[in-house]
Amino acid sequence: MSIRPQAFESLVKAVSQFPTIGPKTAARIALWLLSKPQSVSEEIGKTLIEARAQIRPCSVCYQFTDAEVCEICSDVSRDRSLICAVETSVDVWNFERTKQFKGLYHVLGGALSPIDGIGHDELKIDSLIDRIKKSDPPVAEIILATDPDTEGNATAYYISELLSGFNIKKTRLAHGIPIGGEVAYSDDATLSAALIERKLIG
Repeated sequence: MSIRPQAFESLVKAVSQFPTIGPKTAARIALWLLSKPQSVSEEIGKTLIEARAQIRPCSVCYQFTDAEVCEICSDVSRDRSLICAVETSVDVWNFERTKQFKGLYHVLGGALSPIDGIGHDELKIDSLIDRIKKSDPPVAEIILATDPDTEGNATAYYISELLSGFNIKKTRLAHGIPIGGEVAYSDDATLSAALIERKLIG
């Protein structure tokens, strides 16, 4: 029988939904929140609600933005013949920090993972194909910049196969990102090298 209040258990359960947060860490965060003035919890809650209301996926590339079309997709100076397909918005932000990429992006929303119930329909693959079909000027190259792990590689090659009938160059990131590593946690120099040394696939 637990002597912890039910409301505390509910708070721990809610906090543990965050990625990489286990029950013990969730309990520590819950205790920290309860040890602070109520205004701290209210400010966190208010900020979360405002963020949920204001932030949305870009209607073109699906990265998180506070506008209908994100700043990158709206930038007429970007190379519209080059698209970099990534798993998350964090990947876009990291690539932008390198200042090496001048094309556009497409956020897939994850990677294929049947064991987790993530298939073709759960990702923005159809919208990517449709975007390539309708692009003016035509897309000349797509960089399949998914993570170099099992799921990311499978996603890249799956998309490559879907694009096999298109006159388009398909590349993967090359040097710098280790097998099993993640784009989101790579440093600027590593991402720059990976972009510059990308290679053809398919």
